Amino acid sequence: MKNLNSRFSSYGLKRTRRIFTARSLRDNQIHGVIIINQSSLGLNFSFFENSSELILNKKADPGFLSQVAHGLLYRASQLSQTSPLQWLPVLIVPAQSEILEKLNGRLTRNYNLFIMMKGGYEAWYEHVDQLTRSVFERFINNSYEKHN
Repeated sequence: MKNLNSRFSSYGLKRTRRIFTARSLRDNQIHGVIIINQSSLGLNFSFFENSSELILNKKADPGFLSQVAHGLLYRASQLSQTSPLQWLPVLIVPAQSEILEKLNGRLTRNYNLFIMMKGGYEAWYEHVDQLTRSVFERFINNSYEKHN
């Protein structure tokens, strides 16, 4: 990320990532993590470049996780005070979105995310591409269709 940010900064842009964890003092177990992505604003309609991903322990008590989430979100909000955005986009698994809503967060959209990060799956990539290509092409054709 430092190398990428250096390349961005030569054009007056920025791209950074910070990661914070919430650990138990008693047993040093991680109960939550927040990954804070910050970038120059641009034409990014998904908000992924300026979002925080909140990852909470699925096995912990929801009341305790609310405290963990509050602490991590507070830290993220401190870092984003200089952002021109008036809100802090947070990504969280749907099963835990209620925790954010109880902390006065507002659910704005659901994403379906599928990321392949390992090599050696070229046949699988091609299969997924074949399955989704027609849907993507219909979307593109409808999106750019002229209406008289």
